Amino acid sequence: MTVQEQALKAYYASITDGELLKLATNRSSFIEAAQRAMAQELTSRHLVPQAVPSSPDAEPHHRAGLAERLAHVFAGHRK
Repeated sequence: MTVQEQALKAYYASITDGELLKLATNRSSFIEAAQRAMAQELTSRHLVPQAVPSSPDAEPHHRAGLAERLAHVFAGHRK
C-alpha cells in the first residue's frame, strides 16, 4: 500500500458517517485510489451513499476543503 493510499484510508476512517456519505456523493470525480479507499470504508461501516446532485457553486469549496484535510493527513504520515 502506498503512502497516498494509507493517508486516504486514514482520512476516511477519521471522518464521521455524515461526512463520508457527503463525500461519497461525488466519488466518481476522485482519483482511483481515493475511490477504492472510500468504498472500503463505506463497506466497513455498512453505509450506502445516496446520489445527490451537488450545486456547481459549492464544488470548488468542497474540493479545496478536501485537499486541505488530505494535506494534513499526508503531513502526519511523513513524521
